[in-house]
Amino acid sequence: MLVAALLAAGYVVRLSDPDPWWHLATGRWIVEHHAIPHVDPFSFTVAGAPWHAVDWLADLTMYGSYALVFASGLGARTALLAFAMLVRVGLTLRELDLSI
Repeated sequence: MLVAALLAAGYVVRLSDPDPWWHLATGRWIVEHHAIPHVDPFSFTVAGAPWHAVDWLADLTMYGSYALVFASGLGARTALLAFAMLVRVGLTLRELDLSI
């Protein structure tokens, strides 16, 4: 568990990367419009083009975390999800008797 916690800290996103801001904007759009966008609402070069928001649930959770406690909410959410994933991998390896 300690190893999973230490590794999970490495999954925290940096907000200098432009991609998290795109997800936050999409999550905010979903909350404000009570719908999943089917056309691109952000890009001026392809405004109105068909868009498949396949990661809309992640966008919602990212926006919810950010809305609650700003950037630290995103970091906590990411670390918690990474921790849960790593613990699950460890338990699966133990169950399969493949632990390292």
